[in-house]
Order: sequence, then structure tokens, then C-alpha cells
Amino acid sequence: MSQISQPAMRPADMDQLQVAWAAIRAGLRADVGARTFDHWLKPVDLVGYCGTDHAVRLSLPSDFMASWVSSHYTDRLTLAWRAMLPHVRAVRIETSSGKAVEHFTADAPVAEQAVPEQVSPLSSQFDRRLTFSTFVTGHPNLVAYNAAQALASGERGSFSPLYIHSQTGLGKTHLLHAIGHEVLRANPNARILYMSAERFMFDFVSAMRARDTFSFKARLRSADVLMIDDVQFIAGKESTQEEFLHTVDELMTGGRRLVISADRAPHALDGVEGRILSRLTLWRILALPISPCVVRSLRRRSRLWACPCQSR
Repeated sequence: MSQISQPAMRPADMDQLQVAWAAIRAGLRADVGARTFDHWLKPVDLVGYCGTDHAVRLSLPSDFMASWVSSHYTDRLTLAWRAMLPHVRAVRIETSSGKAVEHFTADAPVAEQAVPEQVSPLSSQFDRRLTFSTFVTGHPNLVAYNAAQALASGERGSFSPLYIHSQTGLGKTHLLHAIGHEVLRANPNARILYMSAERFMFDFVSAMRARDTFSFKARLRSADVLMIDDVQFIAGKESTQEEFLHTVDELMTGGRRLVISADRAPHALDGVEGRILSRLTLWRILALPISPCVVRSLRRRSRLWACPCQSR
């Protein structure tokens, strides 16, 4: 059977792809850690670009590796490529022999038509100023922003579970609040729970002291969306980590949406149990890098919010 020829690519186009691919690989290594990157993502080769369906072609040396990377990283790779080169619409994962594993696409979130606003009592968990519309986007944080919107939409390939990490003040908490607002806007009856890791620990210890851990577990595990901020604070807390692990496993088994944030990548979480780290490294891991222009915009916005009398 003759193979279908791909449209030829100009050398300049391939150079552009190589530059973008180098930046994407560097971002992936920083996000998932050297060990995971070297084992699964370093062997990925850039094959080329198919102009007929605007797809970047990537290959791996075996069917197993191609299938695993396709299942765990196609959405992440697609958004990363779109952030670098907006004309890219999809990513193809194939073996080095040219055999396609599966052709996935991760369409950018589409704005929905306006619906009559309904206010959920759960909306009080979230700061009304921290929405997707007020999030300051720039090239470095665009992938995380799009992933958060996709998760909030609840559609297939919705980036759940999602792990977002960054230094303080770069917007990870903002994205968690924005997800909460969007989920409740689409479904005011959604059971959504947002808490800091410190609150998780406090509530769990209180439940143990009251000998009522059942209520604590039922509240968390009945959530449609669970978001835990600053998970690095569970480090060294063995009983809390055990309950956190069981909660994560229960929600993932039930197909619920999960978002975790921290100030560092999973592989850098000292004092966190290995079973938790092994699960987190398989999640969609996204960083919010430092961007001078974004930081300046965030500082300007924080000054405005700190002065209610000043017009916006």
C-alpha cells in the first residue's frame, strides 16, 4: 500500500519548529522534573508538520512509549505548541516507523452564550475579582490559563487532574478562583470545594479529635470539583498525607475534577510521601513562569484593588 505523501515543508518552517520544540522541551523538563522527563519525554523526536491538518508530528521509539505519552501529554503538548505557534491545531504522536497511535486534538476553550445568571451559595468561597476575565495573560502563562479554562468547562480532555505550580504572586490562586467561578456559572448546583492545604489539615485533625472523620471524608469525596491550594504545607504530616492520598484516589476513580497548586514542581516537594509524588507526576503539570510584563501588570492591578476609591 502506498503511503500518502505529506506536504513539503520549507527549511525556514522547520527551523521555526525546532526553535519552538526546544522551548517546549525546556518547559516540560522544568514542569515534570528531570526523572520523568528523561524517561518519557526526552525520547520524543520532532518529525515535522502536516500542513493539511495543521498538525505537528512527534515520534517515539516504541508503541508502548508512544501510547503512554499520547495518553498523558497530548493535551499539554497541543496547548504548548499553540502558545508558541498559533497556527498549530493538533499534535500527532506516532512511532519511529511512522505508525500513528491516535490523533488527539485539544480545541481552545470557546466562549459560551450568555445565560441568565444564577448565584450559588458556594460562590462565597471565591473572590469575585479573581476571574478568567481579570487574569493577566502573557506568553509564559498562556498554557496554564487555557488548561484551567478547559478544566472548568468539564469537557473531554479537560485537563483533570491538574497541578499548577509557581512562585508566590504569579497567579495560581487566581486561576483556582477563576475555575470556581466558571464551574458555578455553568452549573450553580455543582458541588465545588476549595480549601488551602492548611485548612485541609485543620479540618482533618479536628475531625479526628471529634471522632467524626466520616463526615470529613464524605464532604470532600462528594465534591464534583475539589481544589487544594499550597499543597506543599502537607509535607511531613504523615496522617494528613494518608488522608489526602485516599481522597485523591477516590475522586479520580469517580471521574471528579481535581486541581492542586503548590509553590514548586512535584519532584521538589520535600517531605511528601512517595506514593503521592508518583501520582502527582502523572498529572497535567503546568508552571506559571516569571514574566516581567505580567508581573508589572499584576502589581498595577493589586494597587488598584487595594484602593477602592480609585476608578478602574
